[in-house]
Amino acid sequence: MEVKERQSIENLLSDFGWYADRMEAQALGKLFMPQGRLVMAGVELDGVAAIVAHLSKRFEGSQRITRHLWSNLRITSQSNETISATIRQVTYEKSAPDQPAEARVSDVSDRYAKDQGGNWLIAERIITRVMGIESLAPRSQSCSHLIKGAGMSELTLAQATIIVDAAIRHGRSANFRPLSVAVLDAGGHLVAFQREDASAILRPQIAIGKAWGVLGMGDGGRELAKRAESHPAFFGALSNASEGRIFPVPGGVLIRNAAAAIIGAVGISGDQPQNDEACALAGINEAGLVAEA
Repeated sequence: MEVKERQSIENLLSDFGWYADRMEAQALGKLFMPQGRLVMAGVELDGVAAIVAHLSKRFEGSQRITRHLWSNLRITSQSNETISATIRQVTYEKSAPDQPAEARVSDVSDRYAKDQGGNWLIAERIITRVMGIESLAPRSQSCSHLIKGAGMSELTLAQATIIVDAAIRHGRSANFRPLSVAVLDAGGHLVAFQREDASAILRPQIAIGKAWGVLGMGDGGRELAKRAESHPAFFGALSNASEGRIFPVPGGVLIRNAAAAIIGAVGISGDQPQNDEACALAGINEAGLVAEA
């Protein structure tokens, strides 16, 4: 599979999560082929019109807050016109702003096809719920044993090293410019770092700043970029408060474990922001963790 095609699929997955979190049914419909099929929660929907109608009704008047994250993208088959893949999807959900969060892990089986313009779209998506965690209330005693029991409450050096190596490997395979890659733990401490030969002298500081900023704000770099565009005064003040350490651009990606806890962040600088982000996603995926861009 060519790197460009894989990036197209990864962008499609990220867009699906983005629009689902914002309950934009029409935008979600545009990610499907006209005769696309969606199977979820015991409902089978055929065609974009049926998908949009169902999602519009599902979203109408809802106070739910969700964050859809994906990882472990595996291409199972491919031709010139179709691609089949499996993904792990983790969904964090609050039924209302003042309610505790819940999480569910789902297996997603996707088939993609090209439209007349040569763009990859979803031809079929089957979402199967595998497991759920009933409560993810922060600092809750009832949740703490779940996080500790996962054995992944802290980001290890081994995991951070896998992320850095895989991110750089992805950058080389895509012929990106030389990268600087930083991995921080949840407390903002540097765990692993590599700077490729010829990566510019300010790239390390930018990479660390991207990771530090997403940890400080609790949102991925792509989300921070959108917020900075709509609230420039706030982010100007935020830059002053953080002594210029926050870089609200893609390339900073949060790392979560299966129990929804933020255990660290990756920051990458060297190429275009979307390419830096693609490398970070590849690294986190390789480590078997969950990325939030």
